[in-house]
Amino acid sequence: MISGSSPRISAQGGAAVSGNFAVPQRGTALVSWLLIFMALAAFAPCVLLPEWRSYQAVQLAEQTEAHRVDAMQQVVDRERRFLDGLQTDPAVVARLAKRGLGFEAIGSQSVRVPVATTGAPQGPPFSPARISLPPVIANAALYLPDFDYDRVFCEEQSRSVIMLMSCALMIVAVCLRKQPSEEADR
Repeated sequence: MISGSSPRISAQGGAAVSGNFAVPQRGTALVSWLLIFMALAAFAPCVLLPEWRSYQAVQLAEQTEAHRVDAMQQVVDRERRFLDGLQTDPAVVARLAKRGLGFEAIGSQSVRVPVATTGAPQGPPFSPARISLPPVIANAALYLPDFDYDRVFCEEQSRSVIMLMSCALMIVAVCLRKQPSEEADR
């Protein structure tokens, strides 16, 4: 309170007069709630959007690793079939002896044909699956303007300014809502 005087109601519409200032009683609650909602509307994307982007990055890394594991499993299966052929199939051993060691049976003729080695057969190229928003947020996002939200809410400089401004709005809202107690006035 200013100058230690107690608030009194004026005759011009119910405003509490304290010293030289008049504090309106009617719109204070509405304004403070609006300030709180504005602060939350600015603060929430600053917290949630970077977390969503990191979740998407983790999901993409998981998909990439799953594709890599599938490719490695194909290599392991091919090598396992080759090892099984070496252990059980004499034709595979003979073919390997001809190619690798130049071994030829007496009286056989062979024709060398140059073959370009292409390496291991490649599987399908990696194409990540789309990581979609939860349905409630996706429906709400339809009404938002087309804007670079990552630049505003994920970059550290703008993000920290917006979060500080949101906290300042919350402090102002709390100060507006705070009513002096009747015991302090007496």
